[in-house]
Amino acid sequence: MKKLELTFTTTSSKSSISITIADPKENLTLAEVQEKAPAIAAVLVNRSGLTADKLSKAVIISTTEEVLA
Repeated sequence: MKKLELTFTTTSSKSSISITIADPKENLTLAEVQEKAPAIAAVLVNRSGLTADKLSKAVIISTTEEVLA
């Protein structure tokens, strides 16, 4: 299973907001993520009311599941 984790700085730059998206499209590029990041940031608000500002990190996380018998 793969997940896309996006981390944004907040408008105060003292904290960050992270979101995880399951099953990102295959061969997703940083350029594609950077193109869509402003639209995602526009709707993110943390518990303190700070809004997301800029994309600071984008990573694909790959995990495997192993059923115990």
